[in-house]
Formats: sequence, C-alpha cells, structure tokens
Amino acid sequence: MKSKFKLLITISVVFFMLFSSFCFATDSNNNDIMLISNEDESYQTQQTDIRDSDLYIGNQSEYEIKNIINGNVFATVDTLNIDSTDNGGIIEGNLFATSDNVNIKSNITYSDTEKDDIGNPVITINKSSAISGNVFLTANKFVLEPGCEINGDLYICANEVYLEQNSKINGNVFILANKLNLNAEIGGNLYANVKYFDMQYFRIYI
Repeated sequence: MKSKFKLLITISVVFFMLFSSFCFATDSNNNDIMLISNEDESYQTQQTDIRDSDLYIGNQSEYEIKNIINGNVFATVDTLNIDSTDNGGIIEGNLFATSDNVNIKSNITYSDTEKDDIGNPVITINKSSAISGNVFLTANKFVLEPGCEINGDLYICANEVYLEQNSKINGNVFILANKLNLNAEIGGNLYANVKYFDMQYFRIYI
C-alpha cells in the first residue's frame, strides 16, 4: 500500500513538472529562445555537435536528438527519438517529456550462430544512447533499446513500457503502466503498478 501511494505521489509530481513547462528551443549559436514549429525544417534533425545548454522542444510531430546535450531536455512532441547513430544521443542532464512515443535508440547486431542460455541470439552493441540524469516521462509507448543506459532514476506513466535486454537503469524505477516488458538491468529498486507484466532471462553481454 505504501509503495502504491509513493508511486502515485511521484507520478503526480511528474505530471505537474511536465505540464507546467512551456516548451521552447534554444538556438545553439546564441542565447535567444525561439519556438520550434513543424514548419521550421532546420530543427527537424539536429546535426551532430555539442549543445552546452538546455534544449526545449515543442509543436512538432517528430523530433530526433542525434547530438550531445550538456544540459536538460524538455520535450512535448508526438514522437521523440534519442539516436546514437552519429556518436550522439547523449544527454548529460535530465529528460522531461510528454510524448506519444519515446524511443531511446541503439545500433545492435544479432548473431546468426551464437545463442544465450535460453536460445536467444547473442547481441553486439555497436552504439547506444545514454542519459546521465533522471528521466521523467508521460507517453503512450516508451522503448529503452538494448545497450542504452539511464544513470539516474526513471519515472514513467505510460500505456506500454519496454525495457529491453542489455539496457540498464542505474537508479530506481517508478512505473505506472498498462503493460510492462522488463528485460533490463536495474541497479536500484523497482516500483511498478501494471496490468500486464512480462520478464525474460537474458545473459548480459558487455
């Protein structure tokens, strides 16, 4: 009962923080603040570089972070992708997002021959995204792909949550969801209130 109460309080705080934020985007070349819109194609995909400031994103159907953010990220978009393709996908701060889909992505290769203890193909992690701080999310679907890492805590209210094999959350995890697929390594405690729960065993590869 206490854990459910703690979870509900945590989710309430997350909702307050997310919905009280007004989403902007800062131009990496100056300190001016400008609202990102769907018509502003120059910000649809960030170039690989280092942004030494917080990033505020809003009013877009899809946004992809491929660079390194030395700050926090605040996002209200339909789809948010954090992608390590160009050696980016790194957030050296906290992530706050309200989105239909949130994907923290990696680049992996499945082995054609080697299997783990229960017959799953062994994976090789080529590149992966990472978040140094905490993650606060409200979403329809959240996916933490293999090899990706959250160094802080994860607070999430979502319909579907997929924490995939060889992904890692070093802190605590607080989840309110309809469906949870848990195959990640969690360094802290897990507090979950879910309707459908699935967890499989995978050998961990580094």
